[in-house]
Amino acid sequence: HNKELTSVDILCRKDREPFNHVSNRLFRFIIALNMERNRKVTSRKLKGTIVDTIVQKIQNVGGTILTKPKRQEQQDGNIINTYQAISQENARLKVASSCSS
Repeated sequence: HNKELTSVDILCRKDREPFNHVSNRLFRFIIALNMERNRKVTSRKLKGTIVDTIVQKIQNVGGTILTKPKRQEQQDGNIINTYQAISQENARLKVASSCSS
């Protein structure tokens, strides 16, 4: 389902828009804090726990990891900036990928 971007959502895109979004800056900070911990852990289960904790922190403040839908909604001929929540599994993959980079 589509929703408008809020200040607690993480925007998952490959252009400049997400880089400056307030929650994306916080997301990068949280990832940076957990990268060293993630590198030291060798157990996949413990790495998964780190990822789950980060996803839960985002969700606990009402945030969602979003992406732009392939088709933009239009209203009165104008494009509406709405976003789609990614699945829980894709959210975990996004966080895990960010932790390992």
